Amino acid sequence: GNFRQWMIQKRRFSAFGYEVEMSASEICGHASFGMLAISYAESDMLALRAFAIASIGSMMAFNYWHPVGFPLWLPFRWNALFLAINLLWVGDLYYKSRMSWIDSKVNLDEVHRHVFPSLQKTDFASLMKTAVSEEYTKGTELTKENALNDKVFLIVNGKVTVTKGGKPLYNLTTCQFVGTLGVHTSLYIDKSMSSTEVTSRTLRCLVWSKDDLARAVEGNSRLLAAVDAALSIDELRKTFA
Repeated sequence: GNFRQWMIQKRRFSAFGYEVEMSASEICGHASFGMLAISYAESDMLALRAFAIASIGSMMAFNYWHPVGFPLWLPFRWNALFLAINLLWVGDLYYKSRMSWIDSKVNLDEVHRHVFPSLQKTDFASLMKTAVSEEYTKGTELTKENALNDKVFLIVNGKVTVTKGGKPLYNLTTCQFVGTLGVHTSLYIDKSMSSTEVTSRTLRCLVWSKDDLARAVEGNSRLLAAVDAALSIDELRKTFA
């Protein structure tokens, strides 16, 4: 048809000071390899998949309106399968990046920016998938001195006071952790050495079980490094509180 003729018709134009003769179909072929090369330089998984989809789509156009004058069905069909697989991956990554399973009252951008800044959004979403959003009222004890505690709390909004032997030690607020004893040293300490009481009217936290948090970072060096860094910085903040 007319469109096929337009796609395979050679045209002469200037590029970077050179005279080039090329069809629209051939431009799609070159664009495909160019975007594939760019994808190799991408570390963000969502961007990588997006470049892969654009590359595959361009190659399918080249296969269908091939300069030989007829479609190359074998590579076209394989590329269609690869396109479908990448679209499914992008849908899954987009769902994870939205993190819709976390309460909308939690400012996840703030948590990402201030607590886990080194993580890409997909890794951050993997970590958040193991957390739950909880709200507590004034007077609630998150931890009790010498009592069992298998949870790690990250304060999203509100304030708590940490005490030991009935004496106040320090206050904790937004983007600080509670119940992390032994977590970043890979020691499982199931008893709390201090008590932590909610002193604001309400407290919003992201909560992990210590087992779930350990499983989330196991085998993922990026998550392990980010969690260790966050907990180490938090310990320093407590030291100088």
